[in-house]
Amino acid sequence: DGRWQGIAAYEVLNEQNRYLLGGGKGLNPNAVATLQTKFYRVFRSGGPTWIKFGAWRNDVKIITGGLHPDRCDDCIRGDGGRGMTDRQYLDALYKSGAFQEYRRVNGRYPLDGVGYHPYAAEMRAALVPEETAIDDLFRVPQRMQELRAIMIANGDAATKIWITEIGDRGAPVLEGYPS
Repeated sequence: DGRWQGIAAYEVLNEQNRYLLGGGKGLNPNAVATLQTKFYRVFRSGGPTWIKFGAWRNDVKIITGGLHPDRCDDCIRGDGGRGMTDRQYLDALYKSGAFQEYRRVNGRYPLDGVGYHPYAAEMRAALVPEETAIDDLFRVPQRMQELRAIMIANGDAATKIWITEIGDRGAPVLEGYPS
């Protein structure tokens, strides 16, 4: 039982709203919400009797996959249109049937945190080639407040946002520095 003491959280999926090499594609938020809900329910209940979960599982947080700050080009919005921002995607998770049913039965949503990846350059409305995103850093707290507002609007003021990745472009070329 003590061997798990170093785990703080499990992040279910990663950048599911715009996955790596997906060309702007993301996973359907309703399917993601169903997976999140099932994982949360099984993990919190202790799982099948043949799995020996210890008391440690009560201390481990279950958070949503870290949302990418850009958009999901192929996700279908509630109005039938294509494309969702990260904020719309989070709202769709909260409004999904799986999340709503879990909340109705348990009085809370099936998550202990919302994972987010606040890459400043990706928050810009139109990406343009540049050397670094330092001029976009002001967007990070702004976006975090927007996400928080969605959580509160959905009645989830207690859950925290977890920053599970952050950074700048991998190899910026800065004037005066060797490339």
